[in-house]
Amino acid sequence: MATTLIKNVQRTFAANAGYGLADILNYMAGSATTSTTEITVITKGEGTPDPTYGVLPGASSGGSFYGAKTTALMTTINSAALNIEVTPASLATWPGTGYIYFTSPAEGIYYESINPSTTSASGNDEFVIPAAGGRGWSGTASSHTAPVAVYQIIPWFVVDINRDVNAGVFNFSYMAKTAVRVGYQPPDIPQDVYSQDRSLGTGYFGAYELVEESDT
Repeated sequence: MATTLIKNVQRTFAANAGYGLADILNYMAGSATTSTTEITVITKGEGTPDPTYGVLPGASSGGSFYGAKTTALMTTINSAALNIEVTPASLATWPGTGYIYFTSPAEGIYYESINPSTTSASGNDEFVIPAAGGRGWSGTASSHTAPVAVYQIIPWFVVDINRDVNAGVFNFSYMAKTAVRVGYQPPDIPQDVYSQDRSLGTGYFGAYELVEESDT
């Protein structure tokens, strides 16, 4: 018998420990789009793909691995700092947007741009962090003391979800990408692309959302 796949699944919803179907129904009737205390969501996102990483806004992340680049924190920061000063001239080949990591305390951070030492007021290269969605992107926003290492990380993002009816699983396809710049200048130049597939039994999920598309 041919395998039956339900394609274009947008999101899956799973009730966390101590919660159940009523919580899933409340979630689906509301306006939330990300995980909550009651519900864990895995989504492939929607909208226009990010030009650097090729993923849709809101796509769930599934861990990360270290990239090839590191630098060093030049000035101690608190948990609210949105400019992270690092070694001058060290970010010339980093992509214009990306993710960095401090190991202790553990914190992953999203940066939206780089300010070179030649233009920054501090005289250091700077990661510029958005006020929303930057600090504490993973882990908890924390203070970090110079001169600790700052690591580049490459996140895994969900790019496709389908339901294998015969096997009784949801299949999640993840992608990770690396990119570089030359002399701080855009655009980001794509490098390596990584893929990873994971599956979870449908018994773990109380609901899923299916997006259908048709011509008008």
